[in-house]
Amino acid sequence: MIQLIYQPNKQVEIYTRYRSKMKAINYNPGNLALNPVVLKPKQELKT
Repeated sequence: MIQLIYQPNKQVEIYTRYRSKMKAINYNPGNLALNPVVLKPKQELKT
């Protein structure tokens, strides 16, 4: 996670946050009996 904060004066504050992580999901492309667990990248940007 990376977070940047800019505060030009005491009354104004601007921030941006970027987060990236790998999330495990069930993936069943061929209707298998057991769903294999695969990692899917998840990215998020907040301003």
